[in-house]
Amino acid sequence: MIRIFLFFTLLTIFSCKQSNSLDGIYEYEPNKENKGNIFQMGREMGCSIIGRFEFRDGKCYFNVMGVEQRVDYEIDNGIIYLNTNNFNNNAGAGITIIDDNTLNYAGCTFRKIIENETTAEENNTIESKSENGKTSNKQNQLTEFQKYTYNKLIDKNYYEDGGMSSDVFKKYYFLYGVVKKIITEDGYNDYKIHITKTSKEFDNLYSDMDSFENTDIVVSLEPDNLYNSRGKIKEGWKGRYDLSFKDYKKLKELLVEGRKIKFSYIEGGAGTTGTATAGIFYFNYIEKMD
Repeated sequence: MIRIFLFFTLLTIFSCKQSNSLDGIYEYEPNKENKGNIFQMGREMGCSIIGRFEFRDGKCYFNVMGVEQRVDYEIDNGIIYLNTNNFNNNAGAGITIIDDNTLNYAGCTFRKIIENETTAEENNTIESKSENGKTSNKQNQLTEFQKYTYNKLIDKNYYEDGGMSSDVFKKYYFLYGVVKKIITEDGYNDYKIHITKTSKEFDNLYSDMDSFENTDIVVSLEPDNLYNSRGKIKEGWKGRYDLSFKDYKKLKELLVEGRKIKFSYIEGGAGTTGTATAGIFYFNYIEKMD
């Protein structure tokens, strides 16, 4: 009788070990105080590459070099152990639960994104309508992305000054491609895009050059790191982009390796110079393609 009782007790414990209270997205929060500590700076750089941990449906989701991973996990005495060697072999430990909204991995802080009341109500409405079959389900809603135009991707200082070059930022010469690689350096991301198709407008613009199809190009995202994990815009940048925190998060979710996109870019930008094949380029249009 005692053995049966212990069996069911253990079964209950292990079935509840992945508590719903942990569910959510925890984003990396840079620590400015670690700038003088070279050892910790290296750890912080590694954590910035990870970017976030997401716990849902009893699984943990994270990225390794831009590739999404999904693994099981266990919680033991306030430590989350992922069933993968990618993390447990590093720093000699798992992920420490500091409180309901804070995790610590390798000395780095990951803060839980808290939905506001309006967002929660919207999500409940989506789920309710989904049950009645009137709209797509919540999962489909989360995979939908808007079109990101020049005003969301380019600093207003460059297209609202009334100069001769202002219209350059507003013109689109479309290409089609796949995000091949995310290049992370100094906390900023560049995106290597493999071009699969070009528009007639783009071909006409570069008619004196060889075809761009089946080639790669590296394009930068100008408003990268515009917000921190708590939704606070960095100092001095307020009002310079028509990009809300919600839209910013979706943009980062859109630009992952393997994503098919329709895009346009400008040569140079933000005071830099470039040519059609070399230099620094910035997105001025991004759209997810099926």
